[in-house]
Amino acid sequence: MSPVIGAYFVGMPINFEVRRAESADARDMARVHVETWRETYRGLMSDAVLDDPALLDWREGFWDTALKHPRYEQNTVAVASHEDTIIGIAMSGPAPN
Repeated sequence: MSPVIGAYFVGMPINFEVRRAESADARDMARVHVETWRETYRGLMSDAVLDDPALLDWREGFWDTALKHPRYEQNTVAVASHEDTIIGIAMSGPAPN
């Protein structure tokens, strides 16, 4: 993966780093995941689900598992960060059986 990528966000250049995710990133990855769901799916998913205080812990558990469990060992998991803050998450791999 390229360590630094330049991109444009709302017409402004932004520099960010893309790197392989580490176990210590799970909480911040969950935060990005939950914030993205709340912004994208509000009105499409139940507010009770999106506003559930346990949602962050649930997604953190998912990312922690995705970074450690042998089931996901063929996947590539990456994070994008800007000024030491994770701003993006990605995972790719084979389709589950």
